[in-house]
Amino acid sequence: MSNYLPSKSEEKRGVEKIPGLKADGGNLSTFKPIESSRLKFVGRPTFNPSPFLDPLSRRIYENPLKERDPITSQTPKPPHLRVHCSKQEKIKLFELLDASDRLLLAPPKLVTPAYGSGLFAVGKSLEKDRMILDSRGANILEAPPNRWIRALSAGELISRIHLQPDEDLLSSGSDLKDFYYFFRSTPARAYRNVLVGPMHPKELCHLHSFRPELLQSPTVYGCLNTLAMGDTQAVELAQACHIGIAAQHQIVNEQNLLSLQKPTPRTKDAVGIVIDDFVVLTKQKKDEEKPSSGAIRTSQMEEAYQKVGLMPNIDKGFRDEEKATYWGLMWMVNLELSGDRFESYSSGRTDHRYGPNWICYRRPFADFGRMPHFSFSLQEEISFTYGQHFREQQRTR
Repeated sequence: MSNYLPSKSEEKRGVEKIPGLKADGGNLSTFKPIESSRLKFVGRPTFNPSPFLDPLSRRIYENPLKERDPITSQTPKPPHLRVHCSKQEKIKLFELLDASDRLLLAPPKLVTPAYGSGLFAVGKSLEKDRMILDSRGANILEAPPNRWIRALSAGELISRIHLQPDEDLLSSGSDLKDFYYFFRSTPARAYRNVLVGPMHPKELCHLHSFRPELLQSPTVYGCLNTLAMGDTQAVELAQACHIGIAAQHQIVNEQNLLSLQKPTPRTKDAVGIVIDDFVVLTKQKKDEEKPSSGAIRTSQMEEAYQKVGLMPNIDKGFRDEEKATYWGLMWMVNLELSGDRFESYSSGRTDHRYGPNWICYRRPFADFGRMPHFSFSLQEEISFTYGQHFREQQRTR
């Protein structure tokens, strides 16, 4: 991080140093100082994740200060962090966060600023930026369990789906708007997100989150009152919640979950979840009517989002598509490589050759005997069991 954040002298000169972007045109990144006018926070943190988390994840989310490592003489020294903006801009940022209940103010005795967080922005579009929590200080004290990230899906997994000659693969999906920023925090989680740089109480006494007793403190700290990108636990917690919502609404189960560490589903629908993205891949007979079962599941998922206090991005949703872009890839079905060009697949041809960048193959691809099996449970610790072939290999090593 220190390689691409601008120094104080550079910031004063108006230098907007880009992560790794050098004068010789090397490594590109998009670091920016905070400009509150370019940030937008929709809605309020109305989503309570606790009912959708397993016991360990729930403890980590609700009381991170208790679950993290204690600070001792052996604890690594935290890096120098900053909220990358002027004091005037910082007050404007606090006002913006306060207006949507995403700010908590705390006296020094309740927080550990030395192991707190900074803030910076990255460009989202020509008009808007995305705020990033520089949580390297707090992250030093935490170690994610790395359990639920194993349930992430990925574009490569689509290549393992086996289609029959009379089947097409249709995709339906939805996207959550500002997923992290809808998480409702406990006070302990907000204190974990303490932002470095104390403020005088009188500078913030006009805020909705200001409490009269804070006037007795010589300084106060702002705390981000939600989950945020940059928190080392964020992906783990968000993935657990998303799967929990889908499972509790009977939309995903062990058989149809498409994930990195379980065999490719052989069910009609394969459900893939990647943090805030939800996709259903449906093997559909060519003469079957639409909407498909995957499109119906996706609509049910969007209804579930709204019930629990999340906001689906309706504009990014799609249903029963043969060509789609998600999970960092663009794919389509029914293609054939003929010479140096792609042509539409014709079932009457027998000499077709599939292109090397195809995602969906019409032949078995995975060696299921060698793949680990994912034992899915929301109420107890996640566990992984392995197929007989894998266990035999382990014993012979």
